[in-house]
Amino acid sequence: YRRPGSLYVSGHETPLLSDEGVTQGDNSAMGLYASSMMPLLTNLMLQSDDNIYKFLKQIWYADDAAAGGKLEDMARWWSMLCKHGPTYGCHPKASKSWIIVKPQYLDKAKSLFPDLNVTDIGRKYLGSFIGTEEGKEKFVEDKIEEWSKDIEELSKIASREPQVAYAAYIYGLSKRWNYVCRTTPHISHLLKKLEYKIMEVFIPALLDRVFSCTDTCRRIFALPAREGGLSIYDISESCDGEYQNSCRMTERLTEAIYNQDSEYYDDMDALYQIKSDISTERVAFYKEKRQELYETLSDLEKLQLDLAAEKGASSWLTALPLKSYGFLLNKQEFSDAICLRYNLKLKNTATSCACGEMNTINHSLICKKGGYVSFRHNSLCKVTAELLTPLCKDVVLE
Repeated sequence: YRRPGSLYVSGHETPLLSDEGVTQGDNSAMGLYASSMMPLLTNLMLQSDDNIYKFLKQIWYADDAAAGGKLEDMARWWSMLCKHGPTYGCHPKASKSWIIVKPQYLDKAKSLFPDLNVTDIGRKYLGSFIGTEEGKEKFVEDKIEEWSKDIEELSKIASREPQVAYAAYIYGLSKRWNYVCRTTPHISHLLKKLEYKIMEVFIPALLDRVFSCTDTCRRIFALPAREGGLSIYDISESCDGEYQNSCRMTERLTEAIYNQDSEYYDDMDALYQIKSDISTERVAFYKEKRQELYETLSDLEKLQLDLAAEKGASSWLTALPLKSYGFLLNKQEFSDAICLRYNLKLKNTATSCACGEMNTINHSLICKKGGYVSFRHNSLCKVTAELLTPLCKDVVLE
């Protein structure tokens, strides 16, 4: 604590400085917070002159404190926290603290907590919401507006760098609403607006096509990559299940918080088993979705989906676009790869082949007059020559 902590980023000489005691991004940050807060929590328990903790439940996440119970007990807890907190480096701020009450207790809460913010609607808490149904819907709708703007910005990037935009969506942006789905119940009907934005804005930009995504295409793209899809899931279909899975994973922790169990520990074997069961159920869920879709497809579409679901067929799609490893595809390469995956018409190609046949993807790859057979042969020759040059002498291309 004598000077700001330093966070070093790969490729940069100048570190980022942190004045908060724990460097942002440090894996041990949560453990350090928990260790430093335990003496204060113990003191709060000992300083209680009556058994208010029989009914009052408190929970700390890093340095964010929360408690629930009767208003009189809450007032005494807040008073003790303000009195003893500064001794341990915790300085509660009334202007940033909120009391959430039922409407009939609003006036009483305002009289007991004159310096705190009081609401009977609800308030955001740790990325989710606590309060009324109306407040929850307003919270989710505001989030959807924010995410919709992010999708529009990402769609602009997709028009230039589709693979980068796809990776940013899969490994970054989509995780934002996944978290809200796991912590906020009964919001599937609200996420339809977000699904519409994904279907009508992001997917066409990603495929570099001006078209209205059909229901069949959307159902294919909503499958996992290993099942022949693009892993662009329809979150409105899975959000309720994600919430139930989250409840299953945190059931013992929830009970420990409610019972104020100071000796709780994670049963890792049980958690691993629950996690394994959830993964198995999720795989079965998407296999069932795939089978339902499969029965509605034509023979050619079935074959295309089977080929896309073969082992290793999606490795290029799920790989991070790392330029140093040669995994980065430019706009045309990514667009052509998607077209080949789903038998879509390639852009900027002739309608008819030089032989007089329709210039489909399959025909262009087998027709000796079209030129693609020679291109493919020459490409393999060049790659082989590049690999042999550092090892062999007199490598020549004919």
